[in-house]
Amino acid sequence: MKAEQDTVHPITTFSYIVNELQKRANNGKQLVYLSLVEPRVQGIFDVNASDIVGSNDFIKKLWKGAILHSGNYTYDSPEFKLLKADVNIDDRTMIGFSRYFTSNPDLIERLRKGLELTPYVRSLFYATNNNGYNTFPNYGKELQFDPKAEEKRRPVSLI
Repeated sequence: MKAEQDTVHPITTFSYIVNELQKRANNGKQLVYLSLVEPRVQGIFDVNASDIVGSNDFIKKLWKGAILHSGNYTYDSPEFKLLKADVNIDDRTMIGFSRYFTSNPDLIERLRKGLELTPYVRSLFYATNNNGYNTFPNYGKELQFDPKAEEKRRPVSLI
């Protein structure tokens, strides 16, 4: 078993990888973007804002191309100060939301207006039925549906 001092720190590893990707980009072989997810989860569980260790800010100093940045944007809801700062910092940062899209069909409008977000329901993720994907209402609206009927509806393949 390796001693703690013998392990390689993740920043060392990822700095090397990003630096090599930037070298390739400088030689005309640039990726479209790098996708960064902030360390706000442990396995499948969210952690409290106070328990987050580290960030991906160092990558922004190494990578000169486009970045798709996600994670940590809901801790300061409904002000979304971090989100606004990242959107306005430069013209290369794209923002990604995943989990909150299922429970907020009007997510863009809510973010724009600083409205509360409806919490997502993790147990509905990756379900094989319609319940939870098309059953959350827009802000201030009420959506009428029969949960049992939605559980019987299956997604339709577009292919």
